[in-house]
Amino acid sequence: MPLTSVVAYFNQHLASFNPASSLHCQAEIHYASHHLEGGISARLGDLTLIPDMRAIRTPGGDIMGWEGELMVQDGHQRSLRREALYLYAWDSEDIVFVDRFLRVLHALHYLHCLSMAPLNALRGHDQWQLMLDVHWRHMRAVHDAHGEVFEGLLQRLGLSTRQIVLRLQAPMLIEDSHAHAAVRSFIQRGYTLLVDHLSVDDPAWSLMQSLGVCWVSPDTGRWQSHHTGQWVRHDQWVREAHRHGLKVLLRRPPKGREALMTHADAVLDASLTVTALPAQARTG
Repeated sequence: MPLTSVVAYFNQHLASFNPASSLHCQAEIHYASHHLEGGISARLGDLTLIPDMRAIRTPGGDIMGWEGELMVQDGHQRSLRREALYLYAWDSEDIVFVDRFLRVLHALHYLHCLSMAPLNALRGHDQWQLMLDVHWRHMRAVHDAHGEVFEGLLQRLGLSTRQIVLRLQAPMLIEDSHAHAAVRSFIQRGYTLLVDHLSVDDPAWSLMQSLGVCWVSPDTGRWQSHHTGQWVRHDQWVREAHRHGLKVLLRRPPKGREALMTHADAVLDASLTVTALPAQARTG
């Protein structure tokens, strides 16, 4: 089905994202098929949402997937923090709607970018995964069958759960048995799970392993320490993750620790967005 028809379908069925929320009346997805940048965008109330993607690369530099990134603008085109979205989400049901709406928006943008140069010419794109966030209040609001509704929405897009990495925040996951059940439900449905901001000092490796988590990423606050005494912990953290069968996604390391990235399984490249890729491809 052409993406134009898919966008039209979703706009007609936004209520299905969460029938208990009325926010579908204030939401709409827009599609400009001939533009890479701004090809997919959306409206939520008086906010404009413009998705982008940041590359996830192997230590050797090959693209292995993308992280959904979002620009939020007010009615005067002023940039806002992402948290501004949740001013519209007064209760848990609205949080669920916004969370699913954003993930569908990112998935549409991903498909749009895959259909255009330069992504459609890059090798290995059939193996890529798209990393998307799950809001912690969403997990608490949904009682069971976590990931089921989004799985159905993905099927409308011709995507499978195995093409999606769901990113959860460690501080909201570690001590929450309901969140543990949500993780197991996601994994049973075929999603790949990444736990972000995992403690450097107390990373709960056994819990990550028992839940079936595939990827982990460290708490960036502690990770960015410039004290050389912390560097041994960095190396040990990565080794312990691997010992427990977990893959490691790293962001930019502290200055002087660039070599650490070679021990990671993947690197989030904040400097390489899909909208910046055409210019880099022409010069590379």
